[in-house]
Amino acid sequence: MKQSYEKFRESVRELFDGTSFAAKFISRFIIVLIVASTLAIIVESLPWFRDNMEKEFYLFEVFVIAVFTVEYVFRIWSAKHPFQHALRFMSIVDLLAILPFYLGGLDLRALRILRALRAIRVVKLARYSAALRTLGQAFRESAIKITIFYAYVLVFILIASVIMYETEPQVFNNVPHAMWWAIVTITTVGYGDLYPTSPLGQFIGSLIMLLGVGIIAVPTGIISAHLTKEVLERTRIVCPKCGHDNHDDDAKYCKMCGARLKQPYADKAIAQFDPPDAI
Repeated sequence: MKQSYEKFRESVRELFDGTSFAAKFISRFIIVLIVASTLAIIVESLPWFRDNMEKEFYLFEVFVIAVFTVEYVFRIWSAKHPFQHALRFMSIVDLLAILPFYLGGLDLRALRILRALRAIRVVKLARYSAALRTLGQAFRESAIKITIFYAYVLVFILIASVIMYETEPQVFNNVPHAMWWAIVTITTVGYGDLYPTSPLGQFIGSLIMLLGVGIIAVPTGIISAHLTKEVLERTRIVCPKCGHDNHDDDAKYCKMCGARLKQPYADKAIAQFDPPDAI
């Protein structure tokens, strides 16, 4: 009896985190509801729709909440470790997405927009393609370098802001005021509400403008380098028998021992791999 119960739980879990046709259908259906319910929140704020379609919006909301509630309950119940699963970030988001409806007496309507975060699960639809996993790995490997780069940028902004405050106190009331101008300038937004008038201030402003080019270019270069490295690593064909890895892209047999080669992880073909833990 217990074995049948556990098997049923596993079957339910596969419906949410598996790769079967039913699992993909459920994932797509949930995503459609996420998008539709988020659009409904936006459209419902328009006066004409709010005054003339209040009942329709409410019925649609009831349907959406019912689906999200069933999904939340079944995800928690079917998880291998329900309590730990309930404490995951996306599980908390799932809960916040339905709480406003059940706590209708409180002003928690704004929390419904958190439902849009559930669209992160769209990543699960790409488990037959290694592209998103490769890109994610490139971002993770680039994080430290990018953080260090932006730390240096922040230091430069702070120094420039202090200089601007000391040289042009008539324009910049305080250092945070000058930092606002520096950030607006370095991001090339340029509101035009503040601008330096002295030669030194204009020189500092020119340096900040030039640095603004690197705000996008440097992180892009770092991520591109790691992405290229990750793609090459995942497409590298390694012989399972002798370990030789210097093969042509279309090689089917090892040039050293003649063993049949396994297709690389990131091959454009329908690369199958073990699904990651549920989000």
